[in-house]
Amino acid sequence: MEPTSLAMNLAQLVREGLWDELETAWTEHVLGTASLPPALEAVAAAAQKKEVQRCLPFVREHAEALVAASRPADAVELLGATMLLGGSPGELGKMLLEHASTAFSEEPYFELYRELSGLREGAPDLRTAWRKFRKALALCEGRVVYHAAGWGLGRIETLDLATRETTVRFTSGKSDRFPLQSALDIFEVLEVGDLRCLVVNDPKGLEKLLKEEPLEVLRWVVVRNDGRVNQAGIKLAMGTLGIDGSRFTQWWKRAQKSAEGSEWFEISGPPNKSVVRLLARAEDPVASIRRQVLRSRDLGEALTRVRTLFQGTTVSEEVRTTALDALDEL
Repeated sequence: MEPTSLAMNLAQLVREGLWDELETAWTEHVLGTASLPPALEAVAAAAQKKEVQRCLPFVREHAEALVAASRPADAVELLGATMLLGGSPGELGKMLLEHASTAFSEEPYFELYRELSGLREGAPDLRTAWRKFRKALALCEGRVVYHAAGWGLGRIETLDLATRETTVRFTSGKSDRFPLQSALDIFEVLEVGDLRCLVVNDPKGLEKLLKEEPLEVLRWVVVRNDGRVNQAGIKLAMGTLGIDGSRFTQWWKRAQKSAEGSEWFEISGPPNKSVVRLLARAEDPVASIRRQVLRSRDLGEALTRVRTLFQGTTVSEEVRTTALDALDEL
């Protein structure tokens, strides 16, 4: 357990520019579990403010603590993510290479992956090299990959280090072999929690999620778009899940209603051109709907927005009453 709950709010301290408090909280976090998610979220928040460099002392201290706790792979992940988000390779590169060797040098793939990625001292572009090395680590049997230019989604069936090849079976049923270097260049290796994995591994689970947890699907879409996405972007993301036409329309109605009553989402713009934003901190949905109605471009847009609140039963009566009051003001 963390010494205080403050350590779990590193990202919010970054967003508010409370750097002295952040130093204290990050130190507490390192002395506690030193888990990666709060630190990674804090660095991502700093990247949005273009202030990653201010986090580097905390990141280096955190990485050294992880290595001391026999967690060098976690240290490398933190250093690499910070570097990709804007941290200076000159300040982080030496540590990253040293700890990567500690974490992976005994693995049979280490020298091959270093060769394929170019992750070595003196690399001309250490960020690109780390990105490729990290992708190579993710290439393992069972992982889902995505090829944007035509093949679409597929699952890695075999990985042969000796021949430097991998076999991928796509959702179309086609199976093909690829040199590892080509796989690194052309495939996106999906994180385990990426909803596109369900298309390959659990289609029924995806259908259940669409019907029962539409807001979780919307959250995935918004996070993929850096916290803010318009309706065209939502349709594009849902298309990668095979959700389009009437299926998209049905899901979007459920997701929109749920978002209207959520303290974590803000919807603005006309219904056919909605923009969805994921909030950094929870906000009262009553205050949010009032602001959204009053900011409508015209009365017609406001009427349409309020009307959607009365379709179904997922929106609270307080939200509906507030929306009607705001409409009355207009």
